[in-house]
Amino acid sequence: MQACHNSRDVAYRLPYGAVQQGESVALSIDLWDAQGAIVRLRTWTAESGERIYPMDAVVELHGAVRHKVELAFDGAGIVWYHFIIQMADGRVLRYGACDGKTGGEGRLYDWEPPSFQLTVCDPNGIAPSRDEDDLRRSQSMLGPVADFLLGRISAPELAEMIEALRENYPDETFRHALAFLEGMDDDRLLGLFSGLPESELTLNDGGPLVLDDHHAGIAKGRLWCASLLQMLSPAGTRQTESCPVVHTDRDCQAIFDNARDLRETLPLFMDGTFSCFAANEDVLGFWRRGADGTSACVLVNGSLQNAHDVFVPMTGEAVSEVIGGYDVPVCDASELDGRVDAPPKAQRYARVRLSQIGSAVVYFHPTQRLQLPMDAGLGVLAHITSLPVSKNPNAPEASDKADAGRTAPAASEKAEAERDPSGVPDKNPGTLGAPAREFVDWLAQAGARYWQVLPVNPTDEYGSPYAGISAFAGNTRLLERPSAPDTGDAADRDPDAYRRFCTREADWLEPYAAFMAIRQKLAATSDVEPLPWQDWPNAYRSFDPSVIQADPELREHAERCRRAQFEFEQQWDDLRRYANARGVLIVGDMPIYVSADSADVWANPELFQLEPDGRPAAVAGCPPDAFAEEGQLWGNPVYNWDALRESGYDWWLRRLQRAFRLYDFVRLDHFIGFSRYYRIPKGKPATEGNYCPGPGADLFRTAYEQFGPLPVIAEDLGSITPAVRALAAACGFPGMDVVQFADGNDPLSGWRPRPAKVAYTGTHDNQTLVGYVRKRYPDLDCQAAVDRLMRDVVTCEAPVAVLPLQDLMGLDDDARMNTPGTSQGNWTWQADRQALRQTGATLHALVDMRNASLEA
Repeated sequence: MQACHNSRDVAYRLPYGAVQQGESVALSIDLWDAQGAIVRLRTWTAESGERIYPMDAVVELHGAVRHKVELAFDGAGIVWYHFIIQMADGRVLRYGACDGKTGGEGRLYDWEPPSFQLTVCDPNGIAPSRDEDDLRRSQSMLGPVADFLLGRISAPELAEMIEALRENYPDETFRHALAFLEGMDDDRLLGLFSGLPESELTLNDGGPLVLDDHHAGIAKGRLWCASLLQMLSPAGTRQTESCPVVHTDRDCQAIFDNARDLRETLPLFMDGTFSCFAANEDVLGFWRRGADGTSACVLVNGSLQNAHDVFVPMTGEAVSEVIGGYDVPVCDASELDGRVDAPPKAQRYARVRLSQIGSAVVYFHPTQRLQLPMDAGLGVLAHITSLPVSKNPNAPEASDKADAGRTAPAASEKAEAERDPSGVPDKNPGTLGAPAREFVDWLAQAGARYWQVLPVNPTDEYGSPYAGISAFAGNTRLLERPSAPDTGDAADRDPDAYRRFCTREADWLEPYAAFMAIRQKLAATSDVEPLPWQDWPNAYRSFDPSVIQADPELREHAERCRRAQFEFEQQWDDLRRYANARGVLIVGDMPIYVSADSADVWANPELFQLEPDGRPAAVAGCPPDAFAEEGQLWGNPVYNWDALRESGYDWWLRRLQRAFRLYDFVRLDHFIGFSRYYRIPKGKPATEGNYCPGPGADLFRTAYEQFGPLPVIAEDLGSITPAVRALAAACGFPGMDVVQFADGNDPLSGWRPRPAKVAYTGTHDNQTLVGYVRKRYPDLDCQAAVDRLMRDVVTCEAPVAVLPLQDLMGLDDDARMNTPGTSQGNWTWQADRQALRQTGATLHALVDMRNASLEA
């Protein structure tokens, strides 16, 4: 005969956990191969002593007969119970808790067994305590968690303590017990987790804590593990804005911020179910399961000596590890070869590697989430301004220079003000027409699948497309002028299409046209650079269509602007159709922030954190790090995400819709800003900023509801946190992995992209691959090293790989597109036509190599 009762499973005890006085609770036990058995429930309380309750055989379940009883208890207290089973032959067995436990799955005994515990609370929800040790544990689990991480107790012992608390105390008491880090300052936590005797520590009372690097590193590693155990459990954090915890140690601040951000990124950590277990003597784990069918397994290895492979049952179609972002192999149960203690209960398992004092958060989810999948293939990164173009249609082709590159004039804002008010260049032909089509032909002939460009919106005064005066408008500097001067513009050639365009895009087009009209008018009366809108006369300080209509000059300027934007739309649509017809998809780019002096901020001030005069109350940037000791101050106004959320993210949805209309896929720049953004108060240095929560997946779920699967690539480069990885995993967006950013900064030692990434040799912000190799490996053969890295990217397992045009052409840093932190000499590189043609064979060979690796 076999029997099963699990007091921590609602199939056997409902409701789970402590019950209220007078509340009914259903208790069940399953029996196999026990025909004719009679089952009774024995209870014992200090107040009423022993009672026996008959149990009814109610249902056969998977070959078992379930025996069930429902009862209620009048008084608060501890109820002990076990089951008495009388077999048909008269033999009596008992089923109780396993030795040393008061809950969970039990076992059969031939004698009086240990009993299960059931707690009955009084009308105020107060649970009685069995003893002083139990009471102390209910107040805080800090001691047991520290003992586990310091190797004093095992993972099974800690798991049993946590599950016993969950089973026997009200939810509020349980959450309070797991909020064990609250109220502890950094010095005391680091001293506790260092493992050093208190006699060797100097704490706050006698001065700051001093730890050597070794013990400080171990202490912070353990603190990270402890923070996950608290923040991702039902306890979360009790910190409030009125009573914040001030962290004096920068690493401690980052530990708590990262754990808290991760909790807030995935809803299952806020309201999902919870169950704790021990994977082995060293590894503690717990499950959180969400109402949407997703689940996460949090694992912590408390050992300083042992690394472990942990096999976690697959509870979803796909799996992502969000702490380190590494690949999680999936194996069938038949492949386990006895590497798990219990018999397999699932068909597939995720294999998680845990280093000493290591942690993992294994997130299970559907394969298809919010993303539009990308077809496998090779792509080339080249902005439209980098394409070769002659100064006039009759000019000879540029000579084949050894460096295969030249520079083009920057599209500065000052130059824009000196041009035709329509915004169309009056001197040099742009690259949006024939030059772009020639480049598409070059890509298609080689078999390339993607062409990635930089933002095509207007640029700033330095030519940067990442800080222009509109997030919606097209850069009319890119337009190709017709060869015949009397051809007219697109609005004249197709007035009906022009009217439809103005109606469809009115939400951004009208404010932009008004902004540019006022800007043009004021610039005509000033000898200085265009004034920012915050310094305009009061009549122009906000968007008012009646002001434009009342002024003939403004009406004329605004109409020219609309017509120029329609011209851009027509030429861009022609180019995209041309590319798509030849099997080439265009990947665009969307900066997360806009300029303070932009039509977007001018027309929508309520969506940004501004002062009454329209200037930023806070700006974006990043904190101090190894690359910038004083941090970075970008100057862009940060969003008022509360206002955006209340509006249903209307402005952002319109911005995404515009991008989806222009491009086949969109790279979201600075994806970390959607998880959390760095806010620097007005007039303060970057060192005085702080992180604030972004919209998270809520924005993208809202976009998905409106647009369906989202054609998005997440630019998740830099100091990426677990919360950012979790956000990308929840949305399904592929991230970016650049060979120059390889772990350990030695990609020649063997480079593989992390899972769910688009692979790159570089971006517009990096050195060229040749420049990188010459600096990183000065003693190696440069060409051989470049070829090796190029081959590793092209043949890697990422479905999509992208190569900057400069890398394809083998150019050094003279051809670099942008150097972050500098304002001069960027955005001007332009390819040599003859050298580009000669590079076609190289691209063709790399495409063949890519296709062969994908088929292997």
